[in-house]
Amino acid sequence: MSKQSPELRSYWEGRAEAIDNYYSWRLPGLEEIVRRIEATLGDTAGIILDLGCGPGLPGAMLKRKVIGVDFTVSMIQKARRRLNHVVLADLFALPFADKAFAAAMCLFVISDYAEKDAFFREAHRVLEDGALFFLADYSPNDGWMGWLRNELICSAMEGHAPVYLEDLPTLALCGQTAGFEPLSAKRIPMQLSLRVTDILARYAHLEKEKTILARMSALGMQRHGCYTIQREFLFLILRKCPRSRDALPGHG
Repeated sequence: MSKQSPELRSYWEGRAEAIDNYYSWRLPGLEEIVRRIEATLGDTAGIILDLGCGPGLPGAMLKRKVIGVDFTVSMIQKARRRLNHVVLADLFALPFADKAFAAAMCLFVISDYAEKDAFFREAHRVLEDGALFFLADYSPNDGWMGWLRNELICSAMEGHAPVYLEDLPTLALCGQTAGFEPLSAKRIPMQLSLRVTDILARYAHLEKEKTILARMSALGMQRHGCYTIQREFLFLILRKCPRSRDALPGHG
């Protein structure tokens, strides 16, 4: 059963252009994640499945064939220009056969979902035994997603998509429960310098400038100030254990 609500789909359907425009807010950390994926895969041939590919930016950074999957039309339209192949589909009900792929990745997506186990199980289903699964997301210690976004943006408006951040041990446990073996779990730090005017420009379409400015003032931020934010991403490398999904907890 799908865990992707119509509200979440509607929210992301209108964000493709914003993601393109503001990818620099996480680019140094993303470049490090892509470097680690490439180093781990080495000369391995084959296709990597990008779950929640968005507009296709991370997949386009990889030096290999990528199939992108996303649940919004606007993201798929942009990703089609960058990736080898794209599929409009639900991440919790993928239109692929069992054991269809030798590698997959999911970057900055899983924090959209409070309940993550079903996502891991579906990723496990479509991967071959021994396949690698690369997972990256925002850390609870991330200065933007973990604090400033929640304090500044979510508190200033209704209907903003919630974020469900987990730490490395919790994400690794979710993977283990689904039948993955954690091979590596790392924190990827980076710094982000932001002007308050950058933040206002990013959220100008929401027409909440006065509300956001009032919240900034309460947080001691000046309208023309510039702030250095310490960002932290989580990066896990998982391997699908060579055992039947039917033998996993909850599938007996």
